[in-house]
Amino acid sequence: MEKHKFQMKCMSSIRAWVATFLTLLICLPAYAQNRVVTGKVVDTAGEPVIGANVKISGSTTRGTITDMEGNFRLEAAPNEKLTVTYIGFNEAEIAASSTTLHIVLNEDNLLLDDVVVVGYGTQKKATLTGAVSYIKSEDLAITKNENVINMLTGKVPGVRISQKSSRPGGFESDIDIRGMGEPLIVVDGIPRDKDYFSRMDANEIESISVLKDGSAAIYGLRSANGVILITTKGGGK
Repeated sequence: MEKHKFQMKCMSSIRAWVATFLTLLICLPAYAQNRVVTGKVVDTAGEPVIGANVKISGSTTRGTITDMEGNFRLEAAPNEKLTVTYIGFNEAEIAASSTTLHIVLNEDNLLLDDVVVVGYGTQKKATLTGAVSYIKSEDLAITKNENVINMLTGKVPGVRISQKSSRPGGFESDIDIRGMGEPLIVVDGIPRDKDYFSRMDANEIESISVLKDGSAAIYGLRSANGVILITTKGGGK
């Protein structure tokens, strides 16, 4: 009788261990499913895309945005996909099969006929070969802010904005291109200071072009950190 009880007790312990083992086997894939995925989002010129939206495809809550260097960090399963979006670029969908991703966004072909102001005149966006970014007034106005400089945040690759004060009426924001320092600001062909630009009415701006390479050299030594060209709307607009 005692032997039978002992055998039953052993069988019960074995069953408990087997059940625990099977539970662990079932749980392990679930724990291994989500892991941290890191990556960098750039444009076709290799410029980091700041403020690009990166989310799990089909999800409205699982996502993040790229930082000042175009980098992001997000939890995703190997069988999931990431959707990357940014103003002026085509949407990209990338499999999260790797934990390190390098994502290149292509410009929206519908925008290639836009006329871009550059230092030596105007060009169609499709024919630009230099590092020039362009933003239209409607894209700028998406963000509501009393400071036009802050409205550029996350809209132009390579341009970094740092808001230094949240004080109402405060216009203390730093702007630089590729981390090189404050760029030259030109409004309708006239050099202006940062304070003038920050206090402009966004509704009066037609477009903004950002010159990041040798195309800015026409403006001389002051263009060493790049040039921001602002074109305002005509009186009839």
